[in-house]
Amino acid sequence: MQEESFFTEEETSVIMRARNNKSHAHPKNCDIMTYKYATSLEALIGYLELCGRRDRIDEIMKFIIGDDSFVSIW
Repeated sequence: MQEESFFTEEETSVIMRARNNKSHAHPKNCDIMTYKYATSLEALIGYLELCGRRDRIDEIMKFIIGDDSFVSIW
């Protein structure tokens, strides 16, 4: 998604802050980079929810799932 410039500058800032946060936890079932990417996506979704940007969350989920038949839960 980052390679395709899918995220806005503000969203990228949230992602980078979340991914660069030092964590002492070590994931058991995945490598550290996958863990950091997942954590940054969670942070972005939380940020967008707090900002009331549910429409953008839907866009991100549609991109991830790769299915236009995605139905919003909002």
